[in-house]
Amino acid sequence: MKFRPLNDKILIELAPIETVSNGGIIFTDNRQKRPQWGIVIAIGPKVKDVSVGDKIQFAHGAFQPLKNYDFGDQTKDYALVEEKVVIGIFQK
Repeated sequence: MKFRPLNDKILIELAPIETVSNGGIIFTDNRQKRPQWGIVIAIGPKVKDVSVGDKIQFAHGAFQPLKNYDFGDQTKDYALVEEKVVIGIFQK
Protein backbone atom coordinates (compact mmCIF):
# COMPACT_ATOMS: atom_id res chain seq x y z
CA MET A 1 0.00 0.00 0.00
CA LYS A 2 1.33 3.44 -0.91
CA PHE A 3 1.01 6.29 1.58
CA ARG A 4 1.67 9.96 0.75
CA PRO A 5 1.87 12.29 3.77
CA LEU A 6 0.27 15.71 3.42
CA ASN A 7 1.71 19.16 4.20
CA ASP A 8 4.66 18.97 6.64
CA LYS A 9 4.04 15.38 7.78
CA ILE A 10 6.75 12.70 7.72
CA LEU A 11 6.08 8.94 7.62
CA ILE A 12 8.70 7.08 9.65
CA GLU A 13 9.51 3.49 10.46
CA LEU A 14 9.87 3.56 14.24
CA ALA A 15 12.89 2.09 15.95
CA PRO A 16 12.18 -1.22 17.71
CA ILE A 17 10.92 -1.09 21.31
CA GLU A 18 13.68 -1.70 23.83
CA THR A 19 12.99 -4.85 25.84
CA VAL A 20 16.32 -5.01 27.70
CA SER A 21 18.26 -2.12 29.25
CA ASN A 22 21.97 -1.51 28.63
CA GLY A 23 22.59 -3.11 32.05
CA GLY A 24 20.65 -6.26 31.13
CA ILE A 25 17.38 -5.50 32.95
CA ILE A 26 14.40 -6.97 31.11
CA PHE A 27 11.49 -4.52 30.80
CA THR A 28 7.93 -5.76 31.34
CA ASP A 29 5.28 -4.75 28.80
CA ASN A 30 4.27 -1.58 30.65
CA ARG A 31 7.89 -0.44 31.19
CA GLN A 32 9.19 -0.89 27.65
CA LYS A 33 10.57 2.32 26.23
CA ARG A 34 9.99 3.42 22.65
CA PRO A 35 13.12 5.08 21.23
CA GLN A 36 12.38 8.54 19.83
CA TRP A 37 13.97 7.97 16.45
CA GLY A 38 13.16 6.34 13.15
CA ILE A 39 13.88 6.08 9.44
CA VAL A 40 12.02 8.39 7.03
CA ILE A 41 9.85 6.41 4.60
CA ALA A 42 7.92 9.26 2.91
CA ILE A 43 7.59 13.05 3.23
CA GLY A 44 4.86 15.58 2.54
CA PRO A 45 5.23 18.35 -0.06
CA LYS A 46 6.00 21.10 2.51
CA VAL A 47 8.87 19.25 4.22
CA LYS A 48 12.12 21.17 3.62
CA ASP A 49 14.97 19.79 5.74
CA VAL A 50 14.31 16.03 5.84
CA SER A 51 14.73 13.48 3.03
CA VAL A 52 13.54 9.91 2.50
CA GLY A 53 16.04 7.51 4.08
CA ASP A 54 17.20 9.94 6.79
CA LYS A 55 17.48 8.64 10.36
CA ILE A 56 15.80 11.30 12.52
CA GLN A 57 15.41 12.07 16.23
CA PHE A 58 12.07 13.60 17.26
CA ALA A 59 10.55 15.07 20.41
CA HIS A 60 9.29 12.65 23.09
CA GLY A 61 5.72 11.53 22.45
CA ALA A 62 5.41 13.70 19.33
CA PHE A 63 4.27 11.00 16.91
CA GLN A 64 0.95 9.62 15.69
CA PRO A 65 1.19 5.82 15.44
CA LEU A 66 -0.29 4.20 12.35
CA LYS A 67 -2.08 1.00 13.28
CA ASN A 68 -3.36 -1.69 10.92
CA TYR A 69 -1.53 -0.35 7.85
CA ASP A 70 0.40 -2.70 5.59
CA PHE A 71 3.50 -1.00 4.18
CA GLY A 72 5.06 -4.29 3.14
CA ASP A 73 6.45 -5.47 6.49
CA GLN A 74 3.90 -6.15 9.21
CA THR A 75 6.59 -6.70 11.85
CA LYS A 76 7.56 -3.01 11.89
CA ASP A 77 5.80 -0.03 13.47
CA TYR A 78 5.11 3.17 11.56
CA ALA A 79 4.13 6.67 12.63
CA LEU A 80 3.60 10.22 11.41
CA VAL A 81 5.48 13.22 12.81
CA GLU A 82 5.43 16.88 11.87
CA GLU A 83 8.66 18.41 10.61
CA LYS A 84 8.65 20.96 13.48
CA VAL A 85 9.13 18.17 16.08
CA VAL A 86 12.24 16.76 14.39
CA ILE A 87 15.17 17.50 16.70
CA GLY A 88 17.90 16.41 14.33
CA ILE A 89 19.14 14.14 11.57
CA PHE A 90 21.80 11.49 12.27
CA GLN A 91 24.80 11.84 9.93
CA LYS A 92 26.60 8.80 8.51
